[in-house]
Amino acid sequence: MHIAQLSLSRRLSALEKDLRVSLFTRRPGSLTLNAAGRRFRPIAQDLVRRAEQAAETMSAMGQGEQAALTVVTAPSTVAYLLAPFMAGGGSAGPTLRDAIQEDPSKVFDTLSRSDADLGVSTTPTPAPLESAFLGRTPVIAQVPADHPWSRRSTITLAELVCPN
Repeated sequence: MHIAQLSLSRRLSALEKDLRVSLFTRRPGSLTLNAAGRRFRPIAQDLVRRAEQAAETMSAMGQGEQAALTVVTAPSTVAYLLAPFMAGGGSAGPTLRDAIQEDPSKVFDTLSRSDADLGVSTTPTPAPLESAFLGRTPVIAQVPADHPWSRRSTITLAELVCPN
């Protein structure tokens, strides 16, 4: 890690003091994570990841570049909207860093945890998030081959809602 042991020990002790909890079991010649340390580890890793993303984003903006975004959306949106967008080179706007695939009901949970920069969903947007209409998407009805609709090329929304 290129940090002197004494300096590292002081930093870890200062962290434990700030958090008001011991993170390690200390024995002569060894230091191991205790239960609190194991619980804190993924939080610390997430904070480091976010700090790296923030530095990357600010560096890109400082150089006049568009920021790369992480989008969370349903798998079908990735397949039918994002994948063609990325394959086609997209627009002159922001680039996509990553696409997280989630069930539409979980998109806003992922967004609220700051695991993504942008959420695309068909479900209503909860407060305090803001939303914007992106466009219309086709609804695809799938039926067995022996179903009366199987030979039809279109079905109205009313028929889907009330199939009698």
